[in-house]
Amino acid sequence: MKSIPNLRRPLIVAALALLTAAGVAHGHADVEDSGFKRNAVGTVKVHIQHGCTAEGVAATAVDRVVVLVPKVFPSATPKRVTGWHAATKKTAEGRRIEWHRMDRASTAQDFRINVRFPAKAGVYGLPTVQYCGESSIAWIEKPVGGEEPEHPLPTVTVK
Repeated sequence: MKSIPNLRRPLIVAALALLTAAGVAHGHADVEDSGFKRNAVGTVKVHIQHGCTAEGVAATAVDRVVVLVPKVFPSATPKRVTGWHAATKKTAEGRRIEWHRMDRASTAQDFRINVRFPAKAGVYGLPTVQYCGESSIAWIEKPVGGEEPEHPLPTVTVK
């Protein structure tokens, strides 16, 4: 089993830190966000909009999705996705939730996680990596100077 690409600890810590900008990152991996309430139980939907691409190569289908739910979320459990197998592993940073495509016909783009939201209001990052065979895209970049990065970090707003 492959792991998340070599992400330096400072990048992970920064990605998990409370973000200063409110709202949803409108990248190609984003979170359906409706302003969740502190300490509430609810479902976060991570949406993967497309497969992986490389210069001069057609897009390839997503076959694995990994989402890191920060430890400030007291609980996080993946919901079943038809044609996919889900597993959860506790890490020092939080919970690593991983889906593997089992059915080649599955074109799932939405990966739901049941969570208990943090006690503190704010905007929280959910570092996400999508894999397409040997290719991957890490959605972990925070905006700098108001500019949306190429691979924006999906976020959740807690009110």
